[in-house]
Amino acid sequence: MNIIESFFLDLGFSWTFSKLLSYCLMLLLGGILAILFYRNIKIKKRLRKEGMTFIIGCIPFILYFSVFPIYESDFLNNYSKLEPKETIKEFEEGKLYVISIPKCPFCYESIDLTKKIEETNPDLQVEYIVCGNSPSSVKWYQRKAGKRVPIRLAEGCDKILSILKNEEGIISFPTYVYVKNRQLYVWSNNDFGACAIDFLKKIQKNI
Repeated sequence: MNIIESFFLDLGFSWTFSKLLSYCLMLLLGGILAILFYRNIKIKKRLRKEGMTFIIGCIPFILYFSVFPIYESDFLNNYSKLEPKETIKEFEEGKLYVISIPKCPFCYESIDLTKKIEETNPDLQVEYIVCGNSPSSVKWYQRKAGKRVPIRLAEGCDKILSILKNEEGIISFPTYVYVKNRQLYVWSNNDFGACAIDFLKKIQKNI
């Protein structure tokens, strides 16, 4: 998420549409630059002028894409739906949990994302669960999150991890878990993109 996508989100657009609009804006900007260049720069050879115009028109989109590339998870919603046989006491109905580990840079950076999710969806509660033993690992995250996002140590770390492992026995961090009707909707870090966040809002409201 960047300042352009955040702007469209603040206007009320969905996460997926905000991402699409940001790329469309770069295409529009490129088109304007191309037109201005073509009308105001004098180059005798027409083919060279048209080639340079095309290159200039592509520059905004290419630069934007190089900094903020498109990922598969931005437009595909890949999630796992689990139905644990036993009730997991640490998971409450209707909450989004971010499962993390101590000193995980990806978990740390995800705090900005979850803050924005709460901002655009005030009815959704987000909570971080750190699978570790040291309270200092919680404080490390709290320095970035402040008081806005609850962060705590896991009480049954082994049980959580055993349930969330994929078919290969692997779990990525952070892993996002939404609880609905005793079912767990689970996204890995790579799968939790714009499309997943929009889907989350739909199932939250029973759409």
